[in-house]
Amino acid sequence: MSCILDLPRELRDEIYRCYLAQDGGYVYNARTRKLRTADGLIDLAWMRTCKQVAQEMRPLLFEVNAVTFKTEWIDRETSERAERFGNELVSLHHQSASHLYNLRKSITNYMAYQATSAFPKSSIMLPAIRDPHPTGVQTDYHRHFEHHFRDLQNWRIWRQAPSTQRNFVKSLLLLKKPRRTWWDFWSPDQLLGQTDSRPDFTSQVEQIPDPWIIPGEGLVVFLEELNSTWSGVKTKTTGIRSRWASHIKHYFSAAALAIQFFGSIDRDLLSRIRHIIVDEAHASVAYPQCHVLGLIPILQKNPRLSIERRVDIWNTVTTGRHGEDHVSRFAYCTDEKLEKLAKDTEDAEDDEDDEDKAVITRDLISVSFSQWFEEAAALSSAGIPSDRFSLIFHQSPNTEAVLPIFETVVRDAAWQSALERALVVTPPKNPMSLPGTICWFSESFARVVRDIQQRKGFVHFDI
Repeated sequence: MSCILDLPRELRDEIYRCYLAQDGGYVYNARTRKLRTADGLIDLAWMRTCKQVAQEMRPLLFEVNAVTFKTEWIDRETSERAERFGNELVSLHHQSASHLYNLRKSITNYMAYQATSAFPKSSIMLPAIRDPHPTGVQTDYHRHFEHHFRDLQNWRIWRQAPSTQRNFVKSLLLLKKPRRTWWDFWSPDQLLGQTDSRPDFTSQVEQIPDPWIIPGEGLVVFLEELNSTWSGVKTKTTGIRSRWASHIKHYFSAAALAIQFFGSIDRDLLSRIRHIIVDEAHASVAYPQCHVLGLIPILQKNPRLSIERRVDIWNTVTTGRHGEDHVSRFAYCTDEKLEKLAKDTEDAEDDEDDEDKAVITRDLISVSFSQWFEEAAALSSAGIPSDRFSLIFHQSPNTEAVLPIFETVVRDAAWQSALERALVVTPPKNPMSLPGTICWFSESFARVVRDIQQRKGFVHFDI
Protein backbone atom coordinates (compact mmCIF):
# COMPACT_ATOMS: atom_id res chain seq x y z
CA MET A 1 0.00 0.00 0.00
CA SER A 2 2.88 2.34 0.74
CA CYS A 3 4.01 2.24 -2.92
CA ILE A 4 0.61 3.57 -4.03
CA LEU A 5 0.68 6.35 -1.46
CA ASP A 6 4.17 7.35 -2.60
CA LEU A 7 2.76 8.35 -5.99
CA PRO A 8 1.70 11.97 -6.64
CA ARG A 9 -1.91 12.72 -5.65
CA GLU A 10 -2.93 13.46 -9.24
CA LEU A 11 -1.73 10.04 -10.36
CA ARG A 12 -3.39 8.32 -7.41
CA ASP A 13 -6.69 9.99 -8.32
CA GLU A 14 -6.45 8.63 -11.86
CA ILE A 15 -5.86 5.14 -10.47
CA TYR A 16 -8.84 5.55 -8.14
CA ARG A 17 -11.04 6.65 -11.04
CA CYS A 18 -10.11 3.60 -13.09
CA TYR A 19 -10.88 1.36 -10.12
CA LEU A 20 -14.22 2.99 -9.28
CA ALA A 21 -15.62 3.50 -12.79
CA GLN A 22 -18.43 1.08 -13.60
CA ASP A 23 -20.11 0.40 -16.93
CA GLY A 24 -23.55 1.96 -16.55
CA GLY A 25 -22.60 3.65 -13.28
CA TYR A 26 -24.69 2.96 -10.20
CA VAL A 27 -28.32 1.83 -10.33
CA TYR A 28 -30.90 2.43 -7.60
CA ASN A 29 -32.66 -0.74 -6.45
CA ALA A 30 -36.19 0.24 -5.43
CA ARG A 31 -36.69 -3.01 -3.51
CA THR A 32 -33.67 -2.62 -1.23
CA ARG A 33 -33.47 1.20 -1.52
CA LYS A 34 -29.73 0.86 -2.09
CA LEU A 35 -27.33 1.51 -4.95
CA ARG A 36 -25.75 -1.29 -6.93
CA THR A 37 -23.88 -1.77 -10.19
CA ALA A 38 -25.34 -3.36 -13.29
CA ASP A 39 -23.55 -6.59 -12.34
CA GLY A 40 -24.33 -6.65 -8.64
CA LEU A 41 -22.96 -5.15 -5.44
CA ILE A 42 -20.57 -2.20 -5.45
CA ASP A 43 -17.02 -3.35 -4.75
CA LEU A 44 -15.41 -1.05 -2.18
CA ALA A 45 -12.89 -3.54 -0.79
CA TRP A 46 -9.91 -1.31 -1.55
CA MET A 47 -11.40 1.54 0.48
CA ARG A 48 -11.44 -0.70 3.55
CA THR A 49 -7.72 -1.43 3.41
CA CYS A 50 -6.44 2.04 4.36
CA LYS A 51 -8.00 5.10 5.98
CA GLN A 52 -6.08 7.50 3.74
CA VAL A 53 -7.15 5.64 0.59
CA ALA A 54 -10.75 5.70 1.79
CA GLN A 55 -10.62 9.46 2.39
CA GLU A 56 -9.10 10.12 -1.03
CA MET A 57 -11.38 7.73 -2.90
CA ARG A 58 -14.73 8.70 -1.34
CA PRO A 59 -15.14 12.04 -3.19
CA LEU A 60 -14.56 10.25 -6.52
CA LEU A 61 -17.29 7.62 -6.11
CA PHE A 62 -19.97 9.71 -7.81
CA GLU A 63 -17.64 11.81 -9.91
CA VAL A 64 -16.98 8.89 -12.26
CA ASN A 65 -20.35 7.15 -11.91
CA ALA A 66 -23.78 8.49 -12.75
CA VAL A 67 -26.70 7.26 -10.65
CA THR A 68 -29.67 5.81 -12.55
CA PHE A 69 -33.22 5.63 -11.22
CA LYS A 70 -35.67 3.58 -13.26
CA THR A 71 -39.33 2.72 -12.91
CA GLU A 72 -39.41 -0.92 -11.93
CA TRP A 73 -41.82 -3.50 -10.64
CA ILE A 74 -41.50 -4.02 -6.89
CA ASP A 75 -44.41 -6.18 -5.73
CA ARG A 76 -48.19 -6.45 -5.93
CA GLU A 77 -48.75 -4.59 -2.65
CA THR A 78 -46.70 -1.61 -3.85
CA SER A 79 -48.52 -1.67 -7.19
CA GLU A 80 -51.92 -1.52 -5.50
CA ARG A 81 -50.73 1.21 -3.15
CA ALA A 82 -49.50 3.23 -6.14
CA GLU A 83 -52.86 2.80 -7.86
CA ARG A 84 -54.79 3.89 -4.78
CA PHE A 85 -52.52 6.89 -4.19
CA GLY A 86 -52.85 8.04 -7.79
CA ASN A 87 -56.64 7.65 -7.78
CA GLU A 88 -57.11 9.47 -4.48
CA LEU A 89 -54.79 12.32 -5.45
CA VAL A 90 -56.56 12.88 -8.77
CA SER A 91 -59.93 12.77 -7.01
CA LEU A 92 -58.82 15.32 -4.40
CA HIS A 93 -57.63 17.74 -7.06
CA HIS A 94 -60.87 17.33 -9.00
CA GLN A 95 -62.87 18.02 -5.85
CA SER A 96 -60.69 21.05 -5.06
CA ALA A 97 -61.44 22.54 -8.47
CA SER A 98 -65.14 21.84 -8.04
CA HIS A 99 -65.19 23.41 -4.57
CA LEU A 100 -63.38 26.51 -5.78
CA TYR A 101 -65.97 26.95 -8.50
CA ASN A 102 -68.71 26.69 -5.86
CA LEU A 103 -66.85 29.33 -3.82
CA ARG A 104 -66.46 31.73 -6.74
CA LYS A 105 -68.95 34.29 -5.41
CA SER A 106 -66.91 34.80 -2.25
CA ILE A 107 -63.58 35.44 -4.01
CA THR A 108 -62.67 38.96 -2.90
CA ASN A 109 -60.65 41.54 -4.82
CA TYR A 110 -57.77 40.99 -2.41
CA MET A 111 -57.82 37.23 -3.04
CA ALA A 112 -57.95 37.81 -6.79
CA TYR A 113 -55.00 40.21 -6.56
CA GLN A 114 -52.95 37.73 -4.53
CA ALA A 115 -53.73 34.90 -6.94
CA THR A 116 -52.95 36.83 -10.12
CA SER A 117 -49.72 38.18 -8.59
CA ALA A 118 -48.52 34.63 -7.99
CA PHE A 119 -50.05 33.23 -11.19
CA PRO A 120 -50.11 36.07 -13.77
CA LYS A 121 -51.67 34.00 -16.57
CA SER A 122 -54.79 33.46 -14.46
CA SER A 123 -55.69 37.14 -14.79
CA ILE A 124 -57.69 36.48 -17.99
CA MET A 125 -59.91 33.68 -16.72
CA LEU A 126 -60.31 34.63 -13.06
CA PRO A 127 -62.71 37.56 -13.65
CA ALA A 128 -64.92 35.29 -15.73
CA ILE A 129 -64.99 32.74 -12.91
CA ARG A 130 -65.95 35.36 -10.33
CA ASP A 131 -68.68 36.94 -12.45
CA PRO A 132 -69.39 35.08 -15.70
CA HIS A 133 -72.13 37.54 -16.74
CA PRO A 134 -70.99 41.00 -15.55
CA THR A 135 -73.68 42.74 -17.61
CA GLY A 136 -76.41 40.40 -16.47
CA VAL A 137 -76.84 39.14 -20.04
CA GLN A 138 -75.58 35.77 -21.22
CA THR A 139 -73.83 36.39 -24.53
CA ASP A 140 -72.88 33.83 -27.17
CA TYR A 141 -69.36 34.09 -25.77
CA HIS A 142 -70.51 32.97 -22.32
CA ARG A 143 -72.86 30.29 -23.63
CA HIS A 144 -70.00 28.75 -25.57
CA PHE A 145 -67.40 28.81 -22.80
CA GLU A 146 -69.31 28.62 -19.54
CA HIS A 147 -68.85 24.86 -19.30
CA HIS A 148 -65.09 25.45 -19.11
CA PHE A 149 -65.53 27.59 -16.01
CA ARG A 150 -66.62 24.52 -14.09
CA ASP A 151 -63.38 22.74 -14.86
CA LEU A 152 -60.70 24.70 -13.08
CA GLN A 153 -58.25 21.93 -13.92
CA ASN A 154 -58.49 22.58 -17.64
CA TRP A 155 -54.95 23.90 -17.81
CA ARG A 156 -55.10 24.55 -21.57
CA ILE A 157 -57.95 27.04 -21.11
CA TRP A 158 -55.94 28.75 -18.34
CA ARG A 159 -52.80 28.56 -20.51
CA GLN A 160 -50.45 27.34 -17.77
CA ALA A 161 -48.75 24.07 -16.90
CA PRO A 162 -51.01 21.42 -15.30
CA SER A 163 -49.09 21.54 -12.01
CA THR A 164 -49.26 25.35 -12.01
CA GLN A 165 -53.02 25.21 -12.47
CA ARG A 166 -53.41 22.78 -9.56
CA ASN A 167 -51.27 25.06 -7.39
CA PHE A 168 -53.40 28.03 -8.44
CA VAL A 169 -56.57 26.26 -7.28
CA LYS A 170 -54.93 25.23 -4.03
CA SER A 171 -53.58 28.72 -3.32
CA LEU A 172 -56.99 30.32 -3.80
CA LEU A 173 -58.62 27.83 -1.46
CA LEU A 174 -55.94 28.50 1.17
CA LEU A 175 -56.56 32.24 0.83
CA LYS A 176 -60.22 31.65 1.54
CA LYS A 177 -61.08 32.75 5.09
CA PRO A 178 -64.82 33.37 4.82
CA ARG A 179 -66.97 34.74 7.58
CA ARG A 180 -69.83 32.75 6.14
CA THR A 181 -69.87 29.25 4.73
CA TRP A 182 -70.13 29.18 0.95
CA TRP A 183 -73.61 27.64 0.95
CA ASP A 184 -74.96 30.89 2.49
CA PHE A 185 -74.73 32.37 -1.00
CA TRP A 186 -77.23 29.94 -2.55
CA SER A 187 -80.82 28.91 -2.11
CA PRO A 188 -81.49 25.38 -0.76
CA ASP A 189 -82.03 23.90 -4.23
CA GLN A 190 -78.52 25.02 -5.27
CA LEU A 191 -76.57 23.45 -2.41
CA LEU A 192 -75.50 20.35 -4.35
CA GLY A 193 -75.69 18.24 -1.20
CA GLN A 194 -73.41 20.35 1.01
CA THR A 195 -74.48 20.71 4.66
CA ASP A 196 -73.20 22.42 7.79
CA SER A 197 -72.32 19.05 9.29
CA ARG A 198 -69.43 18.55 6.87
CA PRO A 199 -66.06 20.12 7.72
CA ASP A 200 -64.70 23.13 5.91
CA PHE A 201 -62.56 21.70 3.12
CA THR A 202 -60.54 24.93 2.84
CA SER A 203 -58.83 23.99 6.11
CA GLN A 204 -58.01 20.53 4.74
CA VAL A 205 -56.72 21.39 1.27
CA GLU A 206 -53.19 22.01 2.57
CA GLN A 207 -53.08 18.34 3.58
CA ILE A 208 -53.03 17.26 -0.08
CA PRO A 209 -49.49 15.87 -0.56
CA ASP A 210 -47.08 16.53 -3.40
CA PRO A 211 -47.61 14.07 -6.28
CA TRP A 212 -43.95 13.01 -6.35
CA ILE A 213 -43.85 11.38 -2.93
CA ILE A 214 -43.96 7.63 -2.36
CA PRO A 215 -46.57 7.25 0.39
CA GLY A 216 -46.86 4.61 3.05
CA GLU A 217 -50.06 2.71 3.69
CA GLY A 218 -51.04 5.13 6.46
CA LEU A 219 -51.00 8.16 4.16
CA VAL A 220 -53.03 6.38 1.49
CA VAL A 221 -55.68 5.43 4.04
CA PHE A 222 -55.72 9.04 5.27
CA LEU A 223 -56.29 10.31 1.71
CA GLU A 224 -59.12 7.82 1.25
CA GLU A 225 -60.74 9.11 4.42
CA LEU A 226 -60.16 12.72 3.35
CA ASN A 227 -61.82 12.01 0.02
CA SER A 228 -64.79 10.45 1.78
CA THR A 229 -65.05 13.45 4.11
CA TRP A 230 -65.09 15.92 1.23
CA SER A 231 -67.52 14.00 -0.93
CA GLY A 232 -69.77 12.86 1.90
CA VAL A 233 -69.75 9.36 0.44
CA LYS A 234 -67.95 6.49 2.11
CA THR A 235 -65.80 4.71 -0.44
CA LYS A 236 -63.03 2.19 -0.31
CA THR A 237 -61.05 2.21 -3.51
CA THR A 238 -59.05 -0.84 -2.49
CA GLY A 239 -62.13 -2.93 -3.19
CA ILE A 240 -62.71 -1.44 -6.63
CA ARG A 241 -60.78 -3.12 -9.41
CA SER A 242 -61.40 -2.99 -13.13
CA ARG A 243 -61.59 -6.09 -15.27
CA TRP A 244 -57.99 -5.39 -16.28
CA ALA A 245 -56.68 -5.18 -12.69
CA SER A 246 -54.80 -8.46 -12.70
CA HIS A 247 -53.03 -7.47 -15.93
CA ILE A 248 -51.96 -3.95 -15.00
CA LYS A 249 -48.83 -3.04 -13.09
CA HIS A 250 -48.85 0.38 -11.47
CA TYR A 251 -45.56 2.20 -10.93
CA PHE A 252 -44.22 5.09 -8.95
CA SER A 253 -42.19 7.32 -11.26
CA ALA A 254 -38.42 7.14 -11.47
CA ALA A 255 -38.33 10.79 -10.36
CA ALA A 256 -40.28 9.84 -7.23
CA LEU A 257 -37.75 7.07 -6.52
CA ALA A 258 -34.91 9.58 -6.90
CA ILE A 259 -36.58 12.01 -4.51
CA GLN A 260 -37.09 9.20 -2.01
CA PHE A 261 -33.40 8.26 -2.20
CA PHE A 262 -32.11 11.82 -1.86
CA GLY A 263 -34.35 12.33 1.14
CA SER A 264 -32.63 9.42 2.89
CA ILE A 265 -28.98 10.50 2.48
CA ASP A 266 -27.02 13.22 4.25
CA ARG A 267 -26.12 16.52 2.64
CA ASP A 268 -22.42 15.65 2.38
CA LEU A 269 -23.14 12.59 0.25
CA LEU A 270 -25.65 14.54 -1.84
CA SER A 271 -23.04 17.21 -2.60
CA ARG A 272 -20.73 14.56 -4.13
CA ILE A 273 -23.22 13.34 -6.75
CA ARG A 274 -22.59 14.88 -10.16
CA HIS A 275 -25.05 13.31 -12.59
CA ILE A 276 -28.26 11.31 -12.28
CA ILE A 277 -30.35 9.61 -14.96
CA VAL A 278 -34.09 9.40 -14.32
CA ASP A 279 -35.40 6.69 -16.65
CA GLU A 280 -39.20 6.81 -16.99
CA ALA A 281 -39.53 3.40 -18.62
CA HIS A 282 -43.23 2.91 -17.77
CA ALA A 283 -46.33 5.00 -17.29
CA SER A 284 -46.63 5.92 -13.60
CA VAL A 285 -49.19 7.36 -11.21
CA ALA A 286 -49.93 10.83 -9.84
CA TYR A 287 -49.15 13.31 -12.63
CA PRO A 288 -45.64 12.01 -13.49
CA GLN A 289 -45.00 14.86 -15.95
CA CYS A 290 -44.46 17.31 -13.08
CA HIS A 291 -42.43 15.08 -10.76
CA VAL A 292 -39.19 16.70 -11.84
CA LEU A 293 -40.33 19.78 -9.92
CA GLY A 294 -39.66 17.79 -6.75
CA LEU A 295 -35.99 17.64 -7.75
CA ILE A 296 -35.59 21.43 -7.82
CA PRO A 297 -34.63 21.66 -4.10
CA ILE A 298 -32.00 18.98 -4.73
CA LEU A 299 -30.56 20.94 -7.65
CA GLN A 300 -30.44 24.03 -5.45
CA LYS A 301 -28.59 22.17 -2.67
CA ASN A 302 -26.05 20.70 -5.09
CA PRO A 303 -24.99 23.31 -7.68
CA ARG A 304 -22.80 20.77 -9.51
CA LEU A 305 -25.57 18.21 -10.02
CA SER A 306 -27.13 17.67 -13.45
CA ILE A 307 -30.23 15.60 -14.23
CA GLU A 308 -31.08 13.69 -17.40
CA ARG A 309 -34.70 12.54 -17.53
CA ARG A 310 -35.31 9.91 -20.20
CA VAL A 311 -38.92 9.17 -21.16
CA ASP A 312 -39.97 6.11 -23.15
CA ILE A 313 -42.40 7.27 -25.84
CA TRP A 314 -44.44 4.09 -26.23
CA ASN A 315 -44.59 2.96 -22.61
CA THR A 316 -44.89 6.37 -20.95
CA VAL A 317 -46.06 9.22 -23.19
CA THR A 318 -48.51 7.68 -25.65
CA THR A 319 -50.30 5.37 -23.22
CA GLY A 320 -52.80 8.07 -22.30
CA ARG A 321 -55.97 9.50 -23.76
CA HIS A 322 -55.27 13.26 -23.81
CA GLY A 323 -52.30 12.46 -21.58
CA GLU A 324 -54.41 10.72 -18.94
CA ASP A 325 -53.67 7.12 -18.00
CA HIS A 326 -55.87 4.52 -19.61
CA VAL A 327 -53.54 1.56 -19.63
CA SER A 328 -56.47 -0.83 -20.06
CA ARG A 329 -56.79 0.30 -23.68
CA PHE A 330 -53.41 -1.28 -24.39
CA ALA A 331 -53.56 -4.15 -21.90
CA TYR A 332 -53.59 -6.79 -24.62
CA CYS A 333 -51.57 -5.01 -27.30
CA THR A 334 -49.06 -7.04 -29.26
CA ASP A 335 -45.84 -5.61 -30.62
CA GLU A 336 -47.45 -5.48 -34.07
CA LYS A 337 -50.29 -3.34 -32.72
CA LEU A 338 -47.91 -1.01 -30.95
CA GLU A 339 -46.00 -0.47 -34.18
CA LYS A 340 -49.21 0.85 -35.70
CA LEU A 341 -48.97 3.83 -33.35
CA ALA A 342 -46.27 5.21 -35.60
CA LYS A 343 -47.65 3.98 -38.94
CA ASP A 344 -51.30 4.97 -38.52
CA THR A 345 -51.03 8.40 -36.93
CA GLU A 346 -52.19 10.13 -40.11
CA ASP A 347 -55.19 8.04 -41.15
CA ALA A 348 -56.23 6.12 -38.02
CA GLU A 349 -59.92 6.25 -37.25
CA ASP A 350 -60.82 8.22 -34.15
CA ASP A 351 -62.58 5.41 -32.31
CA GLU A 352 -61.78 5.78 -28.60
CA ASP A 353 -64.61 3.44 -27.56
CA ASP A 354 -62.82 0.46 -29.10
CA GLU A 355 -60.47 -0.64 -26.32
CA ASP A 356 -58.80 -3.21 -28.57
CA LYS A 357 -57.79 -0.62 -31.18
CA ALA A 358 -54.17 0.14 -30.39
CA VAL A 359 -53.80 3.30 -32.42
CA ILE A 360 -53.54 6.93 -31.39
CA THR A 361 -54.62 9.67 -33.75
CA ARG A 362 -52.24 12.44 -34.77
CA ASP A 363 -53.71 15.14 -32.55
CA LEU A 364 -53.65 12.94 -29.43
CA ILE A 365 -49.92 12.38 -29.87
CA SER A 366 -49.22 16.10 -29.64
CA VAL A 367 -51.71 16.57 -26.81
CA SER A 368 -49.87 13.89 -24.81
CA PHE A 369 -46.49 15.51 -25.43
CA SER A 370 -47.82 18.98 -24.59
CA GLN A 371 -48.11 18.14 -20.87
CA TRP A 372 -44.46 17.08 -20.72
CA PHE A 373 -43.45 20.20 -22.65
CA GLU A 374 -45.36 22.53 -20.33
CA GLU A 375 -43.87 21.02 -17.17
CA ALA A 376 -40.37 21.26 -18.64
CA ALA A 377 -41.02 24.88 -19.58
CA ALA A 378 -42.04 25.54 -15.97
CA LEU A 379 -38.45 24.79 -14.94
CA SER A 380 -37.29 27.97 -16.67
CA SER A 381 -39.43 30.09 -14.37
CA ALA A 382 -37.90 28.20 -11.44
CA GLY A 383 -34.45 29.42 -12.50
CA ILE A 384 -33.04 26.05 -13.58
CA PRO A 385 -30.49 26.48 -16.43
CA SER A 386 -30.77 24.17 -19.44
CA ASP A 387 -27.28 22.73 -18.88
CA ARG A 388 -28.40 21.19 -15.57
CA PHE A 389 -31.55 19.43 -16.75
CA SER A 390 -32.56 17.67 -19.94
CA LEU A 391 -35.76 15.86 -20.92
CA ILE A 392 -35.08 13.24 -23.59
CA PHE A 393 -37.82 11.34 -25.41
CA HIS A 394 -36.61 8.03 -26.80
CA GLN A 395 -37.72 4.62 -27.96
CA SER A 396 -35.27 1.82 -27.34
CA PRO A 397 -34.04 -0.27 -28.95
CA ASN A 398 -35.70 0.97 -32.16
CA THR A 399 -34.73 4.65 -32.32
CA GLU A 400 -36.01 4.89 -35.90
CA ALA A 401 -39.57 4.68 -34.56
CA VAL A 402 -39.10 8.10 -32.93
CA LEU A 403 -38.85 9.94 -36.26
CA PRO A 404 -42.52 9.65 -37.41
CA ILE A 405 -43.68 10.74 -33.96
CA PHE A 406 -41.34 13.73 -33.97
CA GLU A 407 -42.44 14.70 -37.48
CA THR A 408 -46.05 14.67 -36.29
CA VAL A 409 -45.18 16.94 -33.36
CA VAL A 410 -43.25 19.33 -35.62
CA ARG A 411 -46.13 19.53 -38.08
CA ASP A 412 -48.62 20.34 -35.31
CA ALA A 413 -46.26 22.96 -33.89
CA ALA A 414 -46.12 24.59 -37.34
CA TRP A 415 -49.92 24.79 -37.43
CA GLN A 416 -49.99 26.35 -33.98
CA SER A 417 -47.28 28.86 -34.91
CA ALA A 418 -49.23 29.86 -38.02
CA LEU A 419 -52.37 30.33 -35.94
CA GLU A 420 -50.53 32.43 -33.37
CA ARG A 421 -49.05 34.67 -36.08
CA ALA A 422 -52.47 35.15 -37.66
CA LEU A 423 -53.97 36.15 -34.33
CA VAL A 424 -51.30 38.82 -33.85
CA VAL A 425 -52.68 40.56 -36.94
CA THR A 426 -56.33 39.90 -36.08
CA PRO A 427 -56.69 39.35 -32.32
CA PRO A 428 -59.70 37.22 -31.35
CA LYS A 429 -62.66 38.88 -29.69
CA ASN A 430 -62.58 36.14 -27.10
CA PRO A 431 -59.11 35.57 -25.53
CA MET A 432 -60.16 32.08 -24.43
CA SER A 433 -61.08 30.92 -27.93
CA LEU A 434 -57.50 30.00 -28.89
CA PRO A 435 -57.23 26.89 -26.65
CA GLY A 436 -60.47 25.61 -28.15
CA THR A 437 -59.14 25.34 -31.70
CA ILE A 438 -57.88 22.12 -33.24
CA CYS A 439 -54.52 23.71 -34.16
CA TRP A 440 -53.63 24.86 -30.64
CA PHE A 441 -52.16 22.42 -28.11
CA SER A 442 -50.66 24.40 -25.23
CA GLU A 443 -49.09 27.73 -24.40
CA SER A 444 -45.44 26.65 -24.81
CA PHE A 445 -45.93 23.86 -27.36
CA ALA A 446 -44.70 25.65 -30.50
CA ARG A 447 -41.84 27.40 -28.68
CA VAL A 448 -40.55 24.16 -27.14
CA VAL A 449 -40.62 22.40 -30.53
CA ARG A 450 -38.65 25.28 -32.08
CA ASP A 451 -36.06 24.91 -29.32
CA ILE A 452 -35.86 21.17 -30.02
CA GLN A 453 -35.19 21.83 -33.71
CA GLN A 454 -32.52 24.38 -32.79
CA ARG A 455 -31.02 21.96 -30.23
CA LYS A 456 -31.42 24.26 -27.27
CA GLY A 457 -33.56 24.29 -24.16
CA PHE A 458 -34.52 21.40 -21.87
CA VAL A 459 -36.31 19.06 -24.30
CA HIS A 460 -34.69 16.71 -26.83
CA PHE A 461 -35.72 13.79 -29.05
CA ASP A 462 -33.35 10.84 -29.42
CA ILE A 463 -33.44 10.53 -33.20
